[in-house]
Amino acid sequence: NAQAFIKNNSILAQRIVAHIENPIDHIKITACVPENKNYIIVDTINQIALNDDIDQYVIWYLLNSKLISWYAYRFIFGKAIRTMQFDNPTTARLPIPENIKDNQTALAKPIKELLKIGQELQNTSVNTDKWHSLKNEIEKAEKQIDEAIYKLYGLTDDEIKTIEQE
Repeated sequence: NAQAFIKNNSILAQRIVAHIENPIDHIKITACVPENKNYIIVDTINQIALNDDIDQYVIWYLLNSKLISWYAYRFIFGKAIRTMQFDNPTTARLPIPENIKDNQTALAKPIKELLKIGQELQNTSVNTDKWHSLKNEIEKAEKQIDEAIYKLYGLTDDEIKTIEQE
């Protein structure tokens, strides 16, 4: 079946969404950009095939963002705690900003830099000065990217505060 193969410019997402209770009640959508296309997808993975003019790293970051998890938990899954399926009907309901294509080049650069720093962190001994420095760089980069995403959606400071606190 051709649907089982990883397509170009796609994202893979865990089909069953993780419900997390601590420190606060929330969900975590888990997605990745496949590096190797020589695998067959099983039914526990949802493949999101993108048009060629969409940067998969921007959508990947969006899917893994606090904003999209916050939105999906409240407005798609109705704060359910069991068996939340991240499948095609769910992804079709996610709000993707209309202006994403216009902004994806500016977003893709810091996202790819974030991934590079993350790779470096994985190859660094834990609790060293370099490790702590890289962790701080990651937090700073994530905050910068999150702010750019909030701006794409036109969120107010109060709306951002609500998302960040919940």
